[in-house]
Amino acid sequence: MAVSMPNADTMMSLVEFLPGVLFEYVLHADGSRKLTYISPKSHDVLGYSQEDLLEDMDTFWRLIDPDGLDESTSAFDSKLVHPSKGEVWIRVSAQPTDRKQGDAVIWNGYIQDVTDSKTQQAELERLNNKFERISTYDGLTGVLNRRAFDEVVEKEWKRALRDDTELSLIIVDIDHFRNYNMAYGHLAGDDCLRLVASTLSKVVKRASDIVARYGGEEFAILLPNTGLADAIKLSERCRVTVLDLKTPHESSAVHSILTVSLGVSTISPEFDFNMYTFIEAADTCLYEAKSNGRNQVVSINKL
Repeated sequence: MAVSMPNADTMMSLVEFLPGVLFEYVLHADGSRKLTYISPKSHDVLGYSQEDLLEDMDTFWRLIDPDGLDESTSAFDSKLVHPSKGEVWIRVSAQPTDRKQGDAVIWNGYIQDVTDSKTQQAELERLNNKFERISTYDGLTGVLNRRAFDEVVEKEWKRALRDDTELSLIIVDIDHFRNYNMAYGHLAGDDCLRLVASTLSKVVKRASDIVARYGGEEFAILLPNTGLADAIKLSERCRVTVLDLKTPHESSAVHSILTVSLGVSTISPEFDFNMYTFIEAADTCLYEAKSNGRNQVVSINKL
């Protein structure tokens, strides 16, 4: 049974029905190209009529790919400025046919507007980043939250054991924070937590160092490749920097301004520690600092 081919009018109706742009060009052996056909949808998708693009082929090539069409790539996305729609995204695909014009190969291509899908993709990425940030960072202070800190400390612990390097931990507690909340109100207490978190983050400058909200008014600072002596020095800088803020704290039994207490522990290759003992040691040092009058640093070597 013979298969009948659609006539020219039917083909034109089908072309006009397509949401995208059909185009055809001749690719010569020297790399030069000649646009031989483009469908009427070019006006809607690209903002230029068939006639305009066929008369000015440079405009067509510049529109669909400012970096130059690469025949080794079958499809790519490109951004252009549409005369009436503004910035839009298009997806361009092209492939060679088995037809030739002399030594030149005839290529067919298709262009579609993918602005909506790009917008949806960008929104999805934005939401994913937002959810990732919510799950990773403390919403009040902007530093890492406890869950993220637990993941990081386990990873850095394993790295320290593998690489035979030192790892230090500082736990920071705002002295008499409950009294601060009662005296100045919870909004002021939130501002205080944000201020301390920001201050600690500024003191801790290395990209590898981690500041996290450990819980309530406590913060944790994790210091990879850091020995006890350097961790103590950093702890003292944190203590003094908070003190230098001169934030009023009249309800404190320690000072009339805001102060912090800090506990420091370090794991090094010769120490027979596990990860939980490492964390508990810093917590124990913090307890000693608070028991001894607060506004001070206590390290593991003083226990």
